[in-house]
Amino acid sequence: MALTWSEINTQLSLFLGDEGASSHSVPLRIAAWNWAQRILAQHTAREREQEIVVEANQLNAALPADFMQLASLYDPGRTKFWAPAHFQNGGYRGVASEMPLYWTWGNILQLEKPVSQDRALILFYYAYWPDIEAETIDGQLVIKQAQVLVPDWSILPMLHLTAGNVLQPMALQSARNREYNIMIDSGKPTDNTRAQQAREHYWWWNELMGKFPVQARLGGVTE
Repeated sequence: MALTWSEINTQLSLFLGDEGASSHSVPLRIAAWNWAQRILAQHTAREREQEIVVEANQLNAALPADFMQLASLYDPGRTKFWAPAHFQNGGYRGVASEMPLYWTWGNILQLEKPVSQDRALILFYYAYWPDIEAETIDGQLVIKQAQVLVPDWSILPMLHLTAGNVLQPMALQSARNREYNIMIDSGKPTDNTRAQQAREHYWWWNELMGKFPVQARLGGVTE
């Protein structure tokens, strides 16, 4: 069962020590969580499949907005997986081949040759985790997309990374506030307690993520 942002936010308050009277704004918390999700995707991405349509006589098609890396491309009309293109300097497009080769560039699927008619294909791909989305309406913050879909095992390290992100702006502000203190009061940069807390959370993120193997990905088309 997927968690919701409300549940994550409650747990995050425990890590930040401000449960019941939040001293860190919800927009900052959401932004920090969304940043953390993008970093998590580099270790373990969301596995998805989606139908895309390549129009007749076209050499490309748009990929989904959450696309990160392509695993495979299946043509149900021919019950066959298309093959990725591999390039070398001086090579040519194989326009006479039966099945067009493909590659990705940016968020676009590129074909070696155009298809003769509209072709519905099944895209198997690795995706970014969906953002928590919020909007301010009449002065109130309204959560528009609250589902949290990251794996259960990643919640604890994600909370640490998010907490470190949330603490950073206040750590920088604290450093600025102490800039003109006398030497004995200002101390060293490591004496900034908020910065120390953030570093501790980042350490736990790295320590915990190191306990889990990096996702083994198929395809490697974009490599």
